[in-house]
Amino acid sequence: MASPNQVTLVNATIPAAGTYVTDPYYIGKEAKYLAAQVNFVRAAGGTSLKAYIQTSFDDTNWCDIMCFAFATTTARKVQAITLATALAANITPTDATLTDNTILSGLLGSKVRIKYVVVGTYTGASTVRVDVVLR
Repeated sequence: MASPNQVTLVNATIPAAGTYVTDPYYIGKEAKYLAAQVNFVRAAGGTSLKAYIQTSFDDTNWCDIMCFAFATTTARKVQAITLATALAANITPTDATLTDNTILSGLLGSKVRIKYVVVGTYTGASTVRVDVVLR
């Protein structure tokens, strides 16, 4: 049984090439830590998939806080951020351009979502699943 602090943000067959966005998930104002695990299963085809975990402070503008990059090999990756990390002044928010396999710790709004960018056409049972734990 999943904890109320654990949620699956996306669990889907990888669609055709393009950019896709999940519905926002409200995490509240108390969250101080977010850990994420992305499972990428490649059956065939495709070139790359990047999954960005994004956060928002105003429900309109979104900022990358994690980037998970995959190519043509099935893989599982894990990252985490915490609000205990101080940010440098004047962070410029990015939208699906955070450097591959990096995080922006110290930044967490009241909502999160997944934006994923698919290059090429993955076929068969190629899937992506993103699970997060909040504390």
